[in-house]
Amino acid sequence: MNGVIQKVKPLDGFILEVVFTGGEIRHYGCRHLIDRYPVFNAMVQDPEIFRHPQIVSGGYGVIWNDDLDVASEEIWENGKVVMVCG
Repeated sequence: MNGVIQKVKPLDGFILEVVFTGGEIRHYGCRHLIDRYPVFNAMVQDPEIFRHPQIVSGGYGVIWNDDLDVASEEIWENGKVVMVCG
């Protein structure tokens, strides 16, 4: 992995736009998490939850609450590169 998460922004369709320290921007779709893990259904029931992601201390993941999180490694490996800066 080339960096840790610097910024995260929720997009329509349960997609996160994630900026890593190396300047790379990736889009990570969370729909498969909703389909696979029942706890993520909370985002469908209350879409406002998805709109407020936070970066885990140190930049090693994204968290919404105590039950909902995604590791930076997962986002790096499975996100789609949309831009490389620097």
